[in-house]
Amino acid sequence: EAQVQAWGDIKLEQQLLNINIKEFIGSSKLAQNFDFELPSDLAIELKIIEGKVSGPFNQPSYSGIASASGFFKHQALDIQSQFKGDLENIELTNFIANILEGNIHASGLLNWHQEILNLKLKAKNIPLSLASIAGVELPEDLSARINTNGELKGDFSLPSFKGDASAIGHYQNT
Repeated sequence: EAQVQAWGDIKLEQQLLNINIKEFIGSSKLAQNFDFELPSDLAIELKIIEGKVSGPFNQPSYSGIASASGFFKHQALDIQSQFKGDLENIELTNFIANILEGNIHASGLLNWHQEILNLKLKAKNIPLSLASIAGVELPEDLSARINTNGELKGDFSLPSFKGDASAIGHYQNT
């Protein structure tokens, strides 16, 4: 289920869209209706405050300002970003994610079809426990907060990070 307030033109003969979105509210589960695969353990409510969809039916472009809140792998998150893109790429500007008293700022490009990312990334006060989301196994008695400033590039499954990173915490082996 979704709620949309929009106006514009849909030209059937020319197969063109020119739609302005005043507001869109919907669940991440809607992506399944468009053959768009998201992680199964991602559950968010998306709100587009302002947006535009234009171009040919088979290759539309879009842009807007969005916020989302929900959970990824049982971790609460709150996201805000400006975006623009097409069916293959999305460019994020001023992306901010608040997670467990920490935050991540990012800008850059995500290529959905080739599963490649190229982001400038700055993270502050991110719990090391979030490494479990990426499948990294750490000792249970290791606790730390991570700060980063750099670039995250490469495949979605195994990107590389180039930049500065620091961690403050403790490790006790009992």
